Amino acid sequence: MPNYDDMRNVVDESTPYENNHKPNNRKKKFIIIAIICAAVLLIAAIILLIFFMPNNKEGSNDTPSQTESIVSDENLVSDNSTASDNDNSIPEIEDDPSIKGYFVNDVFIYNKEGYEIFGGNNTLAATYATILSDITDRLDSKITVYNMIVPTHGEFNLPSRYKQMAKSQKDNIEKVYSSYSANIIPVDIYDTLNRHKLEYIYYHTDHQWTALGAYYGYEQFANVYGFEPVALEDLNKGEIEGFKGLFIDSTDGNEDLLSNPDTVEYYEIPGNYTCRLLENGADELVRVPLLYPYSQGGSYTYSKFIWGDNPYMNIKNSDVKNGKKLLIIKDSYGNVFVPYLVPNFEEIHIIDYRYYKDNVSDIIKDNGITDVLFINGIMSVNSSYHQNKLIELKW
Repeated sequence: MPNYDDMRNVVDESTPYENNHKPNNRKKKFIIIAIICAAVLLIAAIILLIFFMPNNKEGSNDTPSQTESIVSDENLVSDNSTASDNDNSIPEIEDDPSIKGYFVNDVFIYNKEGYEIFGGNNTLAATYATILSDITDRLDSKITVYNMIVPTHGEFNLPSRYKQMAKSQKDNIEKVYSSYSANIIPVDIYDTLNRHKLEYIYYHTDHQWTALGAYYGYEQFANVYGFEPVALEDLNKGEIEGFKGLFIDSTDGNEDLLSNPDTVEYYEIPGNYTCRLLENGADELVRVPLLYPYSQGGSYTYSKFIWGDNPYMNIKNSDVKNGKKLLIIKDSYGNVFVPYLVPNFEEIHIIDYRYYKDNVSDIIKDNGITDVLFINGIMSVNSSYHQNKLIELKW
């Protein structure tokens, strides 16, 4: 087994919002130091120009002030454009210069929406690819393995003047997809989400994608896998208003976010299927509905989808007779994605690698698994904490 710590060189801080929501002030300090250094260099350049060019008018020294919480727009011009941004099908983000972004703890708030600022790197991306390759090498060669990485809201919906605060998620995802040593099929949803970024595909007050965003990911998985996706218009939609997501908690109740609560949309999946759930702390599977029936507005509305984050769930659909049995290994981004797959597979087995303690090979052998899908958010992909949880899975 590879030495993953050596590959990562220096263990990064655990990703906020997925690991006890610990504040990480290092990024904030780095931004502040970089801005101060840039201001000093600018002032020095002005002084030199005045000294060597006496006929010029006296230069202005009105560089915007910086604080720990306010981000100066003038120093944040984007230079991380990608090829997909030049696609005519990619909509533009309209920028209102009068709207200023600012940090509260690790959350960047712009136009009453919260954003994660991505700081992953190629080393962590390559390590994640190696972990998945190592797992795949342990599986029967007849099992097909897929990997989907979900970008965050900040990659698509911030105006260009704030893009330079973060690393390119597109480059990081491509690094993962190009670094496998085993036969793993990438499910690249980046361009798909980018084309739909003006739609309600991410929550305002939470890092998660919405049911609509997950549906676009499901369509892309169907395209890669080779099955016909269920049409969204054929499903009955429900809504739960008043979702106050994780960013509100992380910012100690920021007023801008509180004034912009989310609506959780969900879709009822028809068919003759049964779901059994192993909840956190439980010893036995219990039969449950696919969607948590008691969800209401508040902090935990996202738990509507497959009852939130639990060690294990299985779904068996007696209407489907195609022999396809899928194992999903996921973080919380997989929750809203799973229900769409129910009409396409005889069985779906879902484990959350953060909580599952039993042997994964037993699920594969006992249920005749034909396919495995890894689906995780990019912040988890680039977190040593989450990588170690994947390594600790028993096989």
